[in-house]
Amino acid sequence: MSFGIIVGFSFLGVKICVGVTTALLTIVWRYNAAFLGAALLLLSGVVRIDLRGRNRSRLFLTAVFYITFMILQAWGLTMATSVESGIVFAVIPVFAQIIAFFFLGERTTALQTFFVLLSVTGVVVMYGWGAAGLGQMDPLGFFILLLSSLSLGASNVMMRYVRGEFGPLEVSSCIAVLGFAVFNLAALLLMLKEGLGAAWYLAPLLSGRAAAFVTAELYLGIPCLLLTSALTTYSFKYLTAVQGAIFGNLSVVISIFAGILLLREPFYIYHLFCTAMILAGVAGTSLAGRKSGGPENRPPGALES
Repeated sequence: MSFGIIVGFSFLGVKICVGVTTALLTIVWRYNAAFLGAALLLLSGVVRIDLRGRNRSRLFLTAVFYITFMILQAWGLTMATSVESGIVFAVIPVFAQIIAFFFLGERTTALQTFFVLLSVTGVVVMYGWGAAGLGQMDPLGFFILLLSSLSLGASNVMMRYVRGEFGPLEVSSCIAVLGFAVFNLAALLLMLKEGLGAAWYLAPLLSGRAAAFVTAELYLGIPCLLLTSALTTYSFKYLTAVQGAIFGNLSVVISIFAGILLLREPFYIYHLFCTAMILAGVAGTSLAGRKSGGPENRPPGALES
């Protein structure tokens, strides 16, 4: 639930940042903020990462899938709209369900599958109902966004897979540190290629909206990235992959109603019906999982802490 609320308000931060700088620098400074948060946790001793004798490749792969999701999403959005991205994002629980079946041996009941599809349908209808131009969707952009959702689904499954060996803050700190390195390297390569100087990199901090930009990036980097990835990892001690992934659809409800309340965006009756479908799907998936045993589907020894 906390994940859905935090991510649901992230669109406000993204809107502020893209109004100040480019999509790449928005992600770069988001990971800079996440890295700052991770560094403070490590330096204060709250988080201690000792990789000796532990499966580093699994932790690294978890972070790679998560970062790949963000790269592909940013790339796909250059060829598609946020509406199309939201629709594709809705199928992440389905991908998580399929990957977890083959990779972790997790099985879902027919009732759980029904509720997953109900929630997905609610998201797709909510995004698509009032959208124009979906018929002109760029096939390449759609494919890249599909790959981004597949990557996040894989990351969710990997978070569940490594949960028994690594703590939530260890996983989120690894994501923050690796993402910081990857995206800053991408920015450096672009600066060298285009002949851009440090002024380009620091421009958002020197603009007239610097205070709003910094506040938004701190929110996107620390609560929305560092904290939510830790919450997701923690939840997989108690939830199956599909139960954890389905809560991501709650962020759609939060973002829609935050836009209505804070930005005075129009409210339509279909928002209400679709919200009911999403909430029923999330609750049904969770409750049906409890009745069928839920975490007993865990691979032996994978989730014990």
